[in-house]
Amino acid sequence: MKKHPTIIPFMVYIVKEEKHLERFAVRAKYMDLDPAKNKYVKYIRNIRAIQEYLCKRADKHLIPKVNNTNMDRNVAAIHAAIFSCLRRKEGGESYYDEATNTAKMVDQEYRKQCSSSSSISSSSASSVGW
Repeated sequence: MKKHPTIIPFMVYIVKEEKHLERFAVRAKYMDLDPAKNKYVKYIRNIRAIQEYLCKRADKHLIPKVNNTNMDRNVAAIHAAIFSCLRRKEGGESYYDEATNTAKMVDQEYRKQCSSSSSISSSSASSVGW
C-alpha cells in the first residue's frame, strides 16, 4: 500500500469451499467438477490456501474483505465506499495510514456502507460478509 498510495484496496473472497467449486464449474469449459477436466477443481486446495493467506493479510492491514455471495449488493457497497473515500481524499486524508500500515479509511467507509444495510453480519474484526 505504501508503494501505491492511490489504490483503494478490497479483498474479494468466497467463504464456503462448495460455493468456490460451483464458481469453478461455471468457469470451466465443460461446466464439470471432475478434477481431470477442470484445472480449478484439481488445484482447489492450493487456491483455498492462497485465499486464506490473502485474507489474513487483509485482516492485518484493515483491507475490507468482501464475501462474494451477492454480486449486486457487493458492487453497490464497494462503489459507495469508494466514493466516500474519494470525498475524504479530496479533503486531504490518505487511504493509507503510514503509522499503522493499514487502509483504515477504506475499512471505515466500507463498514459504514455495510452497517447501513439491514442484512449485514460481521464475520471478523476487519471483514464484513453479506
